[in-house]
Amino acid sequence: MRTSAALLIAILTLTCSPQKLVDKGRMDKAFERAARQLERDPDRGASVTSALATAYVALQARDYDAAHRLRNTSRPDRWEGVAERLDVCAARARRVDAIRRRAKRIIRIDAAGEPDYVTEARVAKRNAAAHLLAVAERQLGLARGGDFFAAREAYAALERRTRYATQTSRTRALSLEARELGTVYVAVDVQAVSPHAARAITQRIRDRMAGPWTSIKVLRDVRVGEKLDFVVEVDVAPIRVDP
Repeated sequence: MRTSAALLIAILTLTCSPQKLVDKGRMDKAFERAARQLERDPDRGASVTSALATAYVALQARDYDAAHRLRNTSRPDRWEGVAERLDVCAARARRVDAIRRRAKRIIRIDAAGEPDYVTEARVAKRNAAAHLLAVAERQLGLARGGDFFAAREAYAALERRTRYATQTSRTRALSLEARELGTVYVAVDVQAVSPHAARAITQRIRDRMAGPWTSIKVLRDVRVGEKLDFVVEVDVAPIRVDP
């Protein structure tokens, strides 16, 4: 019984080895498995290091080519995708460099003339940030005319921009403006038979209308001149039920 179990484990290990995965064209899984094995044990055999090298070259070529093709399109939002793919290449290259430094045997990788992923990613991020700022400014132009949804799109674009560039005083000011223009300001005025009932009904209205783009206040707390889009008036009258 033990012999059968050991044989089954050996067969599964062999069929799921990094090299077998490479042979099947499953490069993502082959790379991940080989990398993990070498990270756990830097003295793994030549088949593992060979699988790592083969999968690495194939994946870098695939992702870099995808970034290059996307960069050459006319899509205005292409730079985000380019930056993401180049970041993947850069992270994979750093991981392999760390593995090679710890490995007990030389890992030969045929990657002559490998691109400078970090520098290219930096350029793509700069372009992505510029594109998203332009989108935000265009949407804010519509928002200033009363378009709530354009303001929210502007805010979303500025939030995405922070992935690629640090905020400046200008972008912070634009974010605040977009947040204000995209928020619906509501005042609630509940007339009830008792203050307790008024508070309970007001809270229920707040719970129902609550959201990231909704500001709800009690009408009596609204200051003169404060922005207000809607007023919800509720008049609760007692109901007499005769037997």
